[in-house]
Amino acid sequence: MSGKHFKGHEVSCCIKYFIFGFNIIFWVSVFLFFLFATLIVFHLGNFEAAI
Repeated sequence: MSGKHFKGHEVSCCIKYFIFGFNIIFWVSVFLFFLFATLIVFHLGNFEAAI
């Protein structure tokens, strides 16, 4: 090898954890939204009317 090594762009550790945390919060909030929406539709009993 010639001694020239490609060093890729490194991302800050804080940015990695921020993106990871945001991703977790996003998916949990989407899951809770669909859970509550489903519970509301079934609780009201108008599932056919909601579609």
